Amino acid sequence: MRCDLRPRDPAPPACASLEAAAGAVADGWVLALLWLPRRGNGARAEPAGGAIRGSGIGLPPPDMPPREMARDIARETAAGPKAGPGAAPQNHVHAPAPSVRPPAAAGQPADRPRQPAAGPACARVRLLLLDTAGGSREVLMPKAGRLSGRRLSTSILFTGPATQVRLDLFAASPTARPLLWLVRLPRALAAVALLASRLPQLPARLAGPWRGLPGRLRAALAHAEPSAADPADYRDWVSLFDQWSDADRAALWRSPRRPAWPAIHALVLAGPNDTAPDDVGQAAAGRGANEAALAATLASLAAQWLPLASPVLGLAGPDLAAMAPQGSPSHGTPSQGTPSQGMSADGIPSQGMAPNPAAPESPSWIAAPGDGYLLILQAGEVLPPHATALLADRIAAAAAPAIVVADEDALDRLGRRSDPVFKPQPSLGLILSGLATTGAWLLRSDLLAEAAAGAMPAAAQAEALRLALWLNLCDRPDPPGVLHVPFVLVHRRPDTHRCPPALLGAIAERHLRARLEDATVDATALPLRPHLAPALAREPEVAIIIPTRLASAHVFDCAASLAGTTSYGRLSLIYAVSEPDHARGRSLARRLVREFGARVIVYPGGSFNYSRVNNLAAATCQAEILCLLNDDVAPIRPEWLGEMVGWLMLPGIGAVGARLLYPGGLVQHAGMVLGVGGVCSHINRFLPGSAAGPQSRALADQEFSAVTGACLAVRRQVFDSVGGLDEALPVSLNDIDFCLRVRRAGWRVMLAAGAELTHFESLSLGNHYQGEREGQEAAEARLMRGRWPEAIAADPFHSPNLSRQAGHEWQPGFPPRLVRHPG
Repeated sequence: MRCDLRPRDPAPPACASLEAAAGAVADGWVLALLWLPRRGNGARAEPAGGAIRGSGIGLPPPDMPPREMARDIARETAAGPKAGPGAAPQNHVHAPAPSVRPPAAAGQPADRPRQPAAGPACARVRLLLLDTAGGSREVLMPKAGRLSGRRLSTSILFTGPATQVRLDLFAASPTARPLLWLVRLPRALAAVALLASRLPQLPARLAGPWRGLPGRLRAALAHAEPSAADPADYRDWVSLFDQWSDADRAALWRSPRRPAWPAIHALVLAGPNDTAPDDVGQAAAGRGANEAALAATLASLAAQWLPLASPVLGLAGPDLAAMAPQGSPSHGTPSQGTPSQGMSADGIPSQGMAPNPAAPESPSWIAAPGDGYLLILQAGEVLPPHATALLADRIAAAAAPAIVVADEDALDRLGRRSDPVFKPQPSLGLILSGLATTGAWLLRSDLLAEAAAGAMPAAAQAEALRLALWLNLCDRPDPPGVLHVPFVLVHRRPDTHRCPPALLGAIAERHLRARLEDATVDATALPLRPHLAPALAREPEVAIIIPTRLASAHVFDCAASLAGTTSYGRLSLIYAVSEPDHARGRSLARRLVREFGARVIVYPGGSFNYSRVNNLAAATCQAEILCLLNDDVAPIRPEWLGEMVGWLMLPGIGAVGARLLYPGGLVQHAGMVLGVGGVCSHINRFLPGSAAGPQSRALADQEFSAVTGACLAVRRQVFDSVGGLDEALPVSLNDIDFCLRVRRAGWRVMLAAGAELTHFESLSLGNHYQGEREGQEAAEARLMRGRWPEAIAADPFHSPNLSRQAGHEWQPGFPPRLVRHPG
């Protein structure tokens, strides 16, 4: 199948994009082949502006039969991916970039190797297949830049019919008009390609009892190894989507919200000098590392497009006045918008406000800023010139939130950007982990006095001060509104002082013990690990509800592990059984009652409806907390249930999930992200269970839009108020829908990373959608997309700067899903 591509109109910002107009239909494994011909019959061509040269990417000869092309690619795939750009395996994708010599151009000797046309400095190609249910499968094809071959190819596993094919080329400007071919792979060739691409990962993923082997094999073949952003990927992302020009500056200044922009003040904390590395950040003048970091931060504040509203405040550290950039006034408080170097003709400041460092003694800085917002920085955190203007505009659009945070990255010794931290919507769990206290962080000035009561850290540590201020505001009757600005607005130099985890842990533990006197915080490293299990005398009653068909003897093994491992005292076991129609099931039910004191409730047989049996079982008990648990789950740590209950005892938290591991120790569930891989996807799936993971978040307690119902603790009042599980979703996605309704009712959904269990996934039920349920998966996905379109399109706990491709959710998104300029 050949699809002609046309430029998209309008094209997404900061990139050129093309779209396939074909109404293609494909299912199973298809091979996508992209041809991007050179302009001028293969001669190099310079588009307008000269930013990109013609790309050297193309197809095999057009007369090659599609099936022969498929065999060719399958043979290359089975031999293993080739080294070089674009050779890394993708989720549902194997993406070799084979080198195929182009035919000789007119007038060129055939035996003389032709020099390949230079590719773009950076370009990316994204392929999307849209299905009949309105979902999509997103594939980032190999890089289009700097390839010597003529062909980009990738094989894609697509489980349903595709109604539309779209291809986006992200570059500074479009090259030639490309063509896209889709070739259906024969089943045998697809199997070879699939197994070859996953072979190094299979042994660890398939570990476990033989009974669950088919399900684990399916899961292993369907998901790629989770990975953090590659440095080259981020450099390309910055080049394509994070370049700011005079035109961007003018667009910001024309914002309709400009009259409502708040004043922004800055507080720079220098930190203790003796903790800065001796071999990093030494200035030519011989300044210490801490002094060089401070000078860089002050210089970045002086260069802001939107000048600061008052002199820079300083707390502790070296003498800030001595570190003022050249030309800074030594005294005075200029008003907002008064530039140090004059105004341009259109009213845009030609240079940002030069800061006037001052070093007031603590705590007089609290009253210094007046109105607006206080920007709290650590020396070494450097702002790009557009930071304060963009922050002011987003604050004006959000109706004055209490706290504002933005994304960040790191600078190496040569000034190169790397290690982006694309943040989710901040939440209490992530704040308590100590992972959300870096970068651009602003507090509304009218809350300063209240937030700072008793919050002054012993040393000038921005991270400790931010954490203390945030947690103090959590005590308010109305929790503070938090705005996340999804732009990289701070670059951390290597000489930026990092707060010791022990100091952050002491602040977090003090906050938690005011609510749960038994709470402790493990502060040996980041992320901080709160332990909230209540003492025996304060344990609320928990009813563990386990839906089952008693179809596997493994149900008894999990029950024995549950009863023998769990240290929680006040719990009861309720097995909600669809009427067993075999002697083994009836015998197993009697053993559960006899050996574990479980209550077995038998419901009429028929088609198994997970939602219905949970609802019916919940109605038979009066426990304060319900814990929905699959029959193929076994605890790893005795404190698992206490950790989940402890989070539920904090105000505002309605439901709590657990971390689930495969028998081999790899992560099966550590939170759900909406919109990734379709309706939703498990985050960090197949990551080693002990790994901190990208941004160190794999081991952190944090808020999510949804967690799996395989282990879900919920307040009884919350379960009843939202109507329990939706019985229109009998098999899957009912837990996702339930969590979204809990959040809509005003409660938070947490993941308790300290609660760890082994999940022998689908051992008792097998594949959910076999036999009579075939086709139900698409129907349930359609129901969810129709019911929750906004949540699926923009999960607040997955940054719009990150990919929505399952297994690659930590890699930069091409393109990011945000609007740069004010509307």
